[in-house]
Amino acid sequence: MRGLYIHIPFCRKKCAYCDFVSFENSPHMDSYIDAVGKELELYAELFGREAPFEISSIYIGGGTPSLIDGIDRLLDKAMKLYNVRSNAEISIECNPESVTRKKLKSYHLCGINRLSIGLQSADDRLLCGIGRIHNRAQFETALNFALAAGFSNINVDIMYGLPGQDMDAFLDTVRYISALPIKHISAYSLILEENTPLWRDYKAGKLTLPDEDITANMQDEAIKVLNSAGFSRYEVSNFSKPGFECVHNLTYWHNLEYLGVGVAAHSALKKGGWLRSCNTTNIDDYMSLIKKGIRPIIEESAIEKNEEMFECMMLGLRLVCGVDIKEFTKRFAISPMEAYGFKLATLIEKKLLTIDHGHIYATSRGFDILNSVICELL
Repeated sequence: MRGLYIHIPFCRKKCAYCDFVSFENSPHMDSYIDAVGKELELYAELFGREAPFEISSIYIGGGTPSLIDGIDRLLDKAMKLYNVRSNAEISIECNPESVTRKKLKSYHLCGINRLSIGLQSADDRLLCGIGRIHNRAQFETALNFALAAGFSNINVDIMYGLPGQDMDAFLDTVRYISALPIKHISAYSLILEENTPLWRDYKAGKLTLPDEDITANMQDEAIKVLNSAGFSRYEVSNFSKPGFECVHNLTYWHNLEYLGVGVAAHSALKKGGWLRSCNTTNIDDYMSLIKKGIRPIIEESAIEKNEEMFECMMLGLRLVCGVDIKEFTKRFAISPMEAYGFKLATLIEKKLLTIDHGHIYATSRGFDILNSVICELL
């Protein structure tokens, strides 16, 4: 299982909490699609025609990918250059204000079969407070356009722990979206990233956030609502109807290979050993390097076995099903129990982890403090 990630780094307006690499009103918007297409060609040449890179999922993220034209051309190029499985999951992120009926129909016709819509909250007041430029009515219009275009696999992103958000406001959003004809919900806790507008306002005392206990309770109550609506939690922040787990994100959580193209994109590839790389975050440099036929990598590092093992544990424990002992042992020629011995035994004794049905996974208590649990394995 391999994934292809395509980063589209443009936004009409950056959200107040966002520290992703994205740009407003960039002069490169018109030429960027062609540049990413060229990067796909450079990697195809690297991999070689005799052993084409097989793709099980494509994820077009951002930024706001739905803001620009040419997605169909880019996807067509990927299909021609790589061995994309006939049943591949092909996702695109979009914001409600940036899509039209025509655009969504064109996405569906060119092979995109999964849509991820950024709602964040069904409360217009809260949306305004975090710098979103859409409202609930625009989300509903976008969703109706998506359904009319033929999309049946739709994810909706929501957030909790927002400024001015209480339990009732958050659960109103959860109940609202869980009743919609969608298959997947991603629920993320707000993280204040340094030097974002929201972070600066918080530091200046211009806003307050729900405390950690209230935020934790928001998550717990949301799980109950979503379970009753038929959504199962399969990863820390992700819920789906049966059979609609995100294939592309599972590639990350199982620590498998993926190729990332575009500004700031990351890759993890088997080239002899396990190799990770990331592209430049400077869009001018990206465009210049691509024009010269140079892959725009600014950092590349070989991952040693011990680090790779830890990554598999760290990522795998984010999944409700946990780490597959058989797969781990096959990959590293050592079992997790042998690799982590006393550390693992201690976490099991503390009832933070457990072993069952050939998997190591976090208990309910362990899931609540997962970062601390993972740190114990270092």
